[in-house]
Amino acid sequence: MTEHDTHPQPGEVALMQGEGFSAVSLRRVGPYWKLSGPLTELREFMEKLGLDASGPPIGVFYDDPETTPQEETRYNLAYPVHDETAERARAVIDATPELRAIAGGDASSSYFEVLKLPPTEAAALEFQGAGSDSGPAYEKVQQWVAARGRQPSGPPREVYLAEPGTLPRGQVHLIIQQPVAPRER
Repeated sequence: MTEHDTHPQPGEVALMQGEGFSAVSLRRVGPYWKLSGPLTELREFMEKLGLDASGPPIGVFYDDPETTPQEETRYNLAYPVHDETAERARAVIDATPELRAIAGGDASSSYFEVLKLPPTEAAALEFQGAGSDSGPAYEKVQQWVAARGRQPSGPPREVYLAEPGTLPRGQVHLIIQQPVAPRER
């Protein structure tokens, strides 16, 4: 395994170079384990507008579920899209104020948006199993980051190799990505 891989080997942490990309996203506040419903809502939104994803769905998680009550954790579920598709989505979202407050939420907790995720280096680990058992996988990534003199440089992401809700109940298959930077001295 090289220091910079394009895909980690199952069970092994690898440093990956990620290109920047645009994504059509659904912003939510609530438990991280309730992803299949919002992801379905996002997919249906994209289908209704004729927007095609350019890759598998991702989740971006802004709060530590160990220290933040699950009803207050913030996340985005997103599908990567080509830049032209992102511009079409942005135009629709900007022209439709009700898309800023959806799914029984308010504009501060649940809305569609277009994200621009920057290029990044990330410590990455493929995980398959019960979503409730992913804690040790996240710990393994954090230990790897610390052992290599790096530090987190943004919220962790999950790239879904199987969309949430498509595997047996509670099962996931994903790549955990923790953006990293050299440790500041």
